[in-house]
This record gives sequence, structure tokens and C-alpha cells, in this order.
Amino acid sequence: MNGHEFIDEITALMRKMRQISHCMHSNFYKAMDLSPSQAYVIRCLSRHGPKRISELGSELNMPDSNISAICRRLENRDLIERERSVDDQRVVTVSVKPELKEAFMSAEKEIIGKFSILADTLSEQERESILGAMHKLIDAFSEDRGSKPGGKVSE
Repeated sequence: MNGHEFIDEITALMRKMRQISHCMHSNFYKAMDLSPSQAYVIRCLSRHGPKRISELGSELNMPDSNISAICRRLENRDLIERERSVDDQRVVTVSVKPELKEAFMSAEKEIIGKFSILADTLSEQERESILGAMHKLIDAFSEDRGSKPGGKVSE
């Protein structure tokens, strides 16, 4: 396989994986009337607890301005809360409302179950090989672009 064929195959496989992942998650997003970006924010807050906008941006590889807009829409829908620090009024954290966190984590278990079925068909060596290769690709593409995934320029 030459270089062009390899790139074409990798690109097609990445696109297909993104489509599969999107389809698995989209039913869940639609049921909760969330965009994928909103769901990523809620997932991050549900798993890791309250965060500042800048922390969410770094974690999700998204610009802070996008995260702020997403959080504003979620807050308007009464799905998340903003809280100002008592020690430093400039510091604001966002968190998921407890009832949403519980519902979200329950629905996530279903999605994880679907991925577990796939993982169970692979040996530990196959899993490690796939993950290692994916990390190498991401690193190679990130170095080539001079940035990290999400468009943030590396120092």
C-alpha cells in the first residue's frame, strides 16, 4: 500500500468511526434535546464535577468562547448552574444539576455497554495495538499541523 492509499484508507476509517460514534450517541442526544457539543459539556461536568470555562475548553479541545456560549444555552434551559467563588468573585464554575447528572450517567451506561460488546470481541493485545496506533496518528497529525486537536497552537 503506497502513501496515498494509506492516507485514503485512514481518512475513510476515521470518518466511518466518527459516523458510528455519532449514530450511537445521537439517539441519546435527541432524547435529551441536546446538540453533540452540549452533550460533551454535560458529560465532562457529570464525570469530573464543576469546572471553569477555561478548564472545560482545555478538556474538550474547544475554544473558551464556544464553551461559554454552550454553557449559556444550557443554563437558560436550567440544565447547569454557574457559581461564583466566594474567595475570588472573578472565578466562576459551572456544574450539572444533580437530577440531570443522574439521568445522563444512566444513559451513558447504555452507550458504554454497546462499546463493551465491541471491546469483548478483541483481545487485550488487539485493544492496546489499536489504541497505540490511534495515539500515534493523532500525535503525527498534530505535529504536522503545528497544533493540538481542537486547533490550539502548541508552544
